[in-house]
Amino acid sequence: MAAKLECSKCGAKLDLPIHCKRPMKIEKVGGTDKLVCWMGADCAVAEIPTHCGHPMRMPA
Repeated sequence: MAAKLECSKCGAKLDLPIHCKRPMKIEKVGGTDKLVCWMGADCAVAEIPTHCGHPMRMPA
């Protein structure tokens, strides 16, 4: 099952981006939540996509 991000407003889902052949994860980088490679922020960092004007989140 693919890892997903979810819109906190409408529930729309989006596959997590893949980096180094695995899904990225949400981690704080410089005090801000970002998508980070499973190998760490030194490998890759990306902005969290938005939907309905809000950053998406990991489903509960």
